[in-house]
Amino acid sequence: MVLHLLTAAAAWRGGAVAGNTVLHGLPMLLLTFVQAALGFAHVRELHVPLGVLMFGASVMTLMRVRTQPRPRPRPEAQAQAQAQNEGATA
Repeated sequence: MVLHLLTAAAAWRGGAVAGNTVLHGLPMLLLTFVQAALGFAHVRELHVPLGVLMFGASVMTLMRVRTQPRPRPRPEAQAQAQAQNEGATA
């Protein structure tokens, strides 16, 4: 989940996904800590269903990210990309 959150933040900063993708990763990170605590406490009645719920939520998040339209690039990112393209062709 930490890797998921870092990847979502990097994709958001790059303009590839919307900012709410990062916000959806925060509750999943918290649920990961809760699930780990339940596993260490040997509370399987809650640990296993929470893991299944988290797996389903991660698949839903992946599908939402894959199907949503890409946001417009930020003006400064667009200007930087144009400057790099001009430098590459010169």
